Amino acid sequence: MKLKNLLLPLLLFTAFSQALADDDVVAEARKLIAEGKPKQAFLMLKPQAKQGFAPAQYALAQLYIDGNGVTKNPEKAVQLFKLAAEQHHLGAANTLGKLYASGLDVPQNDEEATKWFTLAAQIADATGEDPEDCD
Repeated sequence: MKLKNLLLPLLLFTAFSQALADDDVVAEARKLIAEGKPKQAFLMLKPQAKQGFAPAQYALAQLYIDGNGVTKNPEKAVQLFKLAAEQHHLGAANTLGKLYASGLDVPQNDEEATKWFTLAAQIADATGEDPEDCD
């Protein structure tokens, strides 16, 4: 019984520490991008994105959509934006809405735009965030 009492706090601490570490990686990657080092940022973000960390997926998608430090790849960007948006990442959902509404880098599709803008609005309502100020 004592082992169970010790194990749960340890598991929670480990999970919390990993979440902080993931956020730190994304923050450091954004700093590298701002410093004009997108290739280094890409190398930092890719493992977290593969592990399903939505902020890393979103940041990596931004590199792909812009061709910043990587070969421009709208298909890969949309795939990553969708993975992040499906985890309720506000910026990813809003970006997908904009992409499909504008037809830039993807075929224009009002139905898809509405779907992603609706999700973004739901996320914004739940979090109190502004879709235009998210990252």
